[in-house]
Amino acid sequence: MKLITIFDDKLYAFKFKGEQTDEFDKAFDLWADNEYLKDFFEENSKDLTSGFYGIKSTDDAVMMTLDEAYKFQEIISEAAGTNELDKLFKKLDNKEFRHVDPGKKKAYGKAYKSWLRIYALQIEKLYLITGSSIKLTATMTDREHTRNELLKIEQCKSFLKENGIWDKQGLKEMEL
Repeated sequence: MKLITIFDDKLYAFKFKGEQTDEFDKAFDLWADNEYLKDFFEENSKDLTSGFYGIKSTDDAVMMTLDEAYKFQEIISEAAGTNELDKLFKKLDNKEFRHVDPGKKKAYGKAYKSWLRIYALQIEKLYLITGSSIKLTATMTDREHTRNELLKIEQCKSFLKENGIWDKQGLKEMEL
């Protein structure tokens, strides 16, 4: 596992061993892949049509995701460029009241009822992307693909701890 700089020492992404790309690029590559999206929404059609989203067609879900993913990537780029990532990333667990480093965070797509998620760990004003998902259920523990994202967050947190990375300085030293 290693960290890749995405935007000017403000946004990083983990690259897991055996993966061809980092988690940031992986998310947006998948969310731009018609075939992947169609397969995903067909496999999860019960969640998609269950009422909260009220989408009846996987084709509609694919088109909405393609459009939203493009906008979401632009929003992240703009937030990184203007030092406003703190406005974009929220606590992963809404019940968590105190801040700890590294803190678990999530960012949503900007569409109403967005199902796109980017997950990250926050160290000071830096965000380290651990993964992403299309979240169609109330909690992350409801489906295997979102439970896997929770596991990845913990793996990344352990990686930081093992490498003594608790602040911006520790991250800089690792990059040397």
